[in-house]
Amino acid sequence: MQLRRNLLVFGVCSALGVSVFAQTKAATLTDLPSAAQSSISAWLGRDISDYNATRVPGGFRAGDLQRRLTTDFAADGVSVHSGTATWKMRTAAYGRGHALQRAAEVLPQVDANRVEYRRRQLTEWYLNGPAGLEQGFTVSEPMGKANAGPLTLSLALTGNVQAVEDHGGLSLIGTDRTARLRYQGLAAYDASGQQLRAWLELKRKRLLLRVDDRGAHYPVVIDPWVQVAEVTADDGGNADEFGWSVGVSGSVVVVGAPFHNVGSNTAQGAAYVFVEASGGWANMTETAELTASDGSTNAYFGSSVAISGTTIVVGAGGTTISGNPRQGAAYVFVQPEGGWTSMTETAELIASDGYVGDDLGAAVSISGNTVVAGAP
Repeated sequence: MQLRRNLLVFGVCSALGVSVFAQTKAATLTDLPSAAQSSISAWLGRDISDYNATRVPGGFRAGDLQRRLTTDFAADGVSVHSGTATWKMRTAAYGRGHALQRAAEVLPQVDANRVEYRRRQLTEWYLNGPAGLEQGFTVSEPMGKANAGPLTLSLALTGNVQAVEDHGGLSLIGTDRTARLRYQGLAAYDASGQQLRAWLELKRKRLLLRVDDRGAHYPVVIDPWVQVAEVTADDGGNADEFGWSVGVSGSVVVVGAPFHNVGSNTAQGAAYVFVEASGGWANMTETAELTASDGSTNAYFGSSVAISGTTIVVGAGGTTISGNPRQGAAYVFVQPEGGWTSMTETAELIASDGYVGDDLGAAVSISGNTVVAGAP
């Protein structure tokens, strides 16, 4: 399935999806539609104790299996920590237009991996799971008269990042002047599933979430997204389909771009390796680019990827083997002693009984020293 989301996202989605690709399960979930990701992640997060919110002085804390992103919940707001970046959000007021009422500080209520702040008509909620931390705002009933202006939530922003308006969203800039987080993709919908017009406004240290709720059937859910970082290819081209496949192990992410042109070979494909910096994830281009030594036109190298420790496997179902078009192959890359660098494969895997159109490598997986490749 094509992944059209920016990578490494944590957002407010019917929910706010906070994902730092801390584990393979999260990358697998991103292959599913958003609604499925949300429900499955929430269900898994409830059963896996590492995702449950635990009590700490002053409130509660939730993290992921490798603690690459933690969130603190207190009466005075929610603090998200990713590497050296800290961003704090506090629901300061809500209502309609400019007639907003102050949001009282309330203690969060916790049930396993679910955290809620309940304020009359407004419930601010969080669900933690393998796909990340999801945040949502649910408004149970209309506030005031519709002609008084749009439904509005006012969030107070603090932390060591600076919010700057950027293409309909916000870039949250760290002390090193790089974008550490992005807040974008605001959406809202009502009880019937109708999408409502929604937009962001930045007023100094306040972020306003505005929704045109005329004709809406309540309850209404408000849904922005926050990116921890955006990773891109430095040689990316039109229709490369960067992000078609994604794999992660520890602090290393591998991303497939099966339609990437290599030299004169159209859609030969490539895979890109990203290694988390010591200060945490930030917007970046690849640490290394992986290609096939026998790459050819329409090989679709990168249509599947997998990683385990220091070994990466990349599928190329369109590869011609011994004159058999689309017999397919899987390529193994082992990290050199000095770290990941642009390279061709350590080994190429093919099927002893391969034939035309097998598409070996359409799916790949790896665990330790064992690789499995599908030939559908």
